[in-house]
Amino acid sequence: FAARYPAAGRLRLTVDGNPAIAERLSRGEVDVGLMEWWDGRPGFTARTWRREAMLVIVPPGHPWAARASVTRAMLLETPLIGGEPGTGTATLLARTFATAAGDLKVAMTVGSTEAVKRAVMAGLGVSLVMAGAVEQEVRLGLLSALPLEGEALSKPLHVLLPEAMPATAPAAVFADFLLAQG
Repeated sequence: FAARYPAAGRLRLTVDGNPAIAERLSRGEVDVGLMEWWDGRPGFTARTWRREAMLVIVPPGHPWAARASVTRAMLLETPLIGGEPGTGTATLLARTFATAAGDLKVAMTVGSTEAVKRAVMAGLGVSLVMAGAVEQEVRLGLLSALPLEGEALSKPLHVLLPEAMPATAPAAVFADFLLAQG
């Protein structure tokens, strides 16, 4: 984006959990938000940027590593590693498992997707993450990633802007750039 639109100026990137980004948007501390959920608060426009596939990750030596997919029953029987609070993964799991969602065994919760990947690599459990978050680790053989059997799981990623933002503002141009990249 910076190479294509040098007049937009310097970009400042803030990485944080969804609730924190939502609050920063509301307070005007950030101009555009990229989030996996949006609570629909007034004054903002949320557009779906893309859908990200969700995959079960296991260490390479795990018994599931050679499988083509993982069943829902298998996930209910194994310790899961959860990520930071405020993600859409818990909501996705609740919707996917319906009444059985309470039977999921969350062994630990860590503070970021990177921490989830490291805990899985260490053999502390398995997890469910966005496919894009583990591309490199899978390519390097550090993790194995498997789809959930049956309906493919995915979650939407949204671009959020204040409704009053002019279409020519650098943040709006950046949002349009992202949406065009899909």
